[in-house]
Parts: sequence; structure tokens; C-alpha cells
Amino acid sequence: MGKDHIGVVDVPEVLYAEILAFGIIVLLLILFSMKRNMTVLLGEKLFTALIVAHIAVLVIDGLANIPLGSPHPYMQPLLYATNTAYYFNIDVVIFLWLVFTDYRISADVAGLKKRMALYILPCAGILLLLIVNILTGWVFSIDKSSQFVRGILYVPFTAAIWLTVLIPSVMALQRASRASLSILRRDYLVDAFYLVLPLLGCIIQTIFDLYPLVWIMSVCTLLLNFLELQGRQISIDALTGVNNRRAFNRYIESFIENAGRKSSLVLFLIDINNFKEINDTFGHMAGDEALVAFAKILRTVCGRRNCFLARYGGDEFAIICTDATEAQLDAFVADIEREVEVENATSDRPYKLSCSIGRATCTEFDASQIERLIINADKNMYKKKNEYKNADNARFEAVSGR
Repeated sequence: MGKDHIGVVDVPEVLYAEILAFGIIVLLLILFSMKRNMTVLLGEKLFTALIVAHIAVLVIDGLANIPLGSPHPYMQPLLYATNTAYYFNIDVVIFLWLVFTDYRISADVAGLKKRMALYILPCAGILLLLIVNILTGWVFSIDKSSQFVRGILYVPFTAAIWLTVLIPSVMALQRASRASLSILRRDYLVDAFYLVLPLLGCIIQTIFDLYPLVWIMSVCTLLLNFLELQGRQISIDALTGVNNRRAFNRYIESFIENAGRKSSLVLFLIDINNFKEINDTFGHMAGDEALVAFAKILRTVCGRRNCFLARYGGDEFAIICTDATEAQLDAFVADIEREVEVENATSDRPYKLSCSIGRATCTEFDASQIERLIINADKNMYKKKNEYKNADNARFEAVSGR
């Protein structure tokens, strides 16, 4: 990923500098927009770090190619240092790309932590080889005429970089092959093919010696990522990171437009019990934490079954499943309740989470039936909520001795 020498340019220096400057300006504009509209989402923070690392690579590349006139005695160590810094920053870019794309694909912080070793090991290996290269020249060296010379491990080193970068693309393709929802399959495929442009740039650059094409293609990839991220922001709830009401409406309307693709549609409307009491007793920060924790539970369960999840409003969430049997739906509800119990058992929060789940099913997908589906799910949710309140009141009276 990148070129095989810094300090020796085959295109005119001015044009080379202009290309790098254009890439840096594009990245700075993206960075400015990200900083101005930054939310609490981890994905945005990782993407911002990725942009900064890319800017660092382009800056080092540009500084290393400033014409210095006649040869200087310090040219050789300077080029050695700049090439090492260049590849070190590439290693940083790789690591951030792996973490960012993993989070985009899975949106699972706990799972990402478990897979972190998978990303740290190859990046640490690349870094170790760069350190060893200072003494051995196995990857590259700079000769007395200040020319970049490939070492015996240069090709395996470059191959290792690309194989490492491709790990999230393989993960995305695997998830796309298993996704039953077309909207999820489309998102996974988009994530999988983001590396096509840089890979194509690397191939063209290697064949035609057109530097710095791979990094300009990488800038294009980041720009596409940014546009996709902006598009997703419109449909993502900033607090919980799940789909918002707008995305829910768009998704459920898609069944009206594509009637006949599914045999049944099941809507769950889920409300957090005693949410107002959590806010009033422990503060709104605690309420936000409860929403985030509960959304994480629902995201985990929905991820296992490829169901659509959205924050419906306030402390209510909506889940859409298709073509499921009654037994599967009962197991789905039991799965949610079990995950809530696990969360309560492992959390040190001063309150316990619980929820009321309403469910409704329809087999016809015209507008009136979809509207009836939402009304029925809402009605059943409030029925469950009233049952919970009555049971809670009965427990309180039993304890108080009334």
C-alpha cells in the first residue's frame, strides 16, 4: 500500500506536489466537517483518526520529495528516516482501517475488543520488521546515490500489508452471504468493496509507475466512506447507534413497494419499564446509559437473527422480523428477556432493566395493513406494560403489608 520509494520522483515535482496537496485539502475539508458535526459514535471517532493518519502519510510523502538541489551528506540517513516514518504511518493507517471497518460492519464494541488481537498482531509484525530493517535492509535501503533499493523481503512485506488490509473485506463478504435482509446485504457489500479503488490504484501505479496514485485512490475511498457515513447519520439515532424512526418508516414502507417478497411480517414494539423513574431518580445521564445498554442488548439479539432494529421514539424500540414461525418468535422474545437478565446480573447500575414487548403479525403488505400492524403492536405493548405495572403494584403491596 503505497509506493516503493520516497525521494525519487518520476513525474514532475510540481505536479507530484499538486496531487498530494489536493489529497490533503480534500481530507482536511472532510476532517473539518467531521469535527463540526461530531457525535458520540465510536465509528466517527475512528474515521476521524483514520483521516488524520492519511494526512500524515501524504505530508511525509510531500516533504520527502522537496527538491534539495545538489547531493548532501545527510541525504541518505534523511531518506532512510522518511521512508521508515512513511511505512510506520502506513502501519497506523492499516490498524485504524481494520478497527474502523470492523466496527462499521459489526457495530459491536465487545466483539471488536475480542478481535483486536487479530489486528494488533499483523500490524505489530509490520512494525517489528520496519525496526529490524534499520539494521538489516531486508525491506528497503538507501544507497550512496540516495536511491531507494528494494530488500529481499520487500515483496512479502508489501503482500503482508495488502493481505492484512483485506481482512475486513473478507468479513463483510461473509456477512453479506449470510444476510437475509437485502438492506443489510447491500451495506455489507459496500463495506467489502471499499478497497477496490486503492487496490486498483496500486496495480496501475506498479505497472505504469504513476505515483502517488494509490494514495489518491485512498483519498477517494475515504471520501466515499464520508458520504456513506453522512447518509447513514440521517438514518441513525445519535445516542444509541441504531436506526432511527426515519429509517424505520423507510424500511417498513419498502414492504409495500415490494409486496410478495415475504410471506409474513412481524413487528415488535418494546418499551423500557420504569424509564421515567430512572430519569427522575438517577438523572438523565443514567437514563441515556439505560437506553444505550438496552439498545446494545437488542442489537445483539437482532444480529443473531438478521432482524431490523430501530429506536422508535423516547424509550421505545421497534424490531421487524420476516418469515418467522410462532416458535421462533417466542424464542426471540425469550432471548431478549434472557439477555436483559444477564445485563442486570453483570451490571453495577443502581437500577434493573426490564421491558414490555408487544407483537403483531401481518401477511398482506398494503398501506392499510401496515398501519394496522403498527396499531396492534402498540396496543399489545401497552397491554404488557399494564400487566407489568399491576404485577409491580401487587409486589409493592405485598411487601408493605397492605
